Amino acid sequence: MLMTTMENKDEMLRPVHCKHCGELEYYGEMRWLSGKCVCRDCYKKEYELQYGKLYEWDDLDGPRPNVN
Repeated sequence: MLMTTMENKDEMLRPVHCKHCGELEYYGEMRWLSGKCVCRDCYKKEYELQYGKLYEWDDLDGPRPNVN
């Protein structure tokens, strides 16, 4: 059965824990880099380590899920 648009949207906003740092992130905001699925903060750190330069774009900004 296919997911409806509303179910898909709800899934993307589901908070999950990053397996690398343990912080909460929205499922739809997780990123892939070097074979790892990471939160936006870990993605930025991994990018800077891997390429040896600052991550200069602002696409990782935005609200993060909170514990409440």
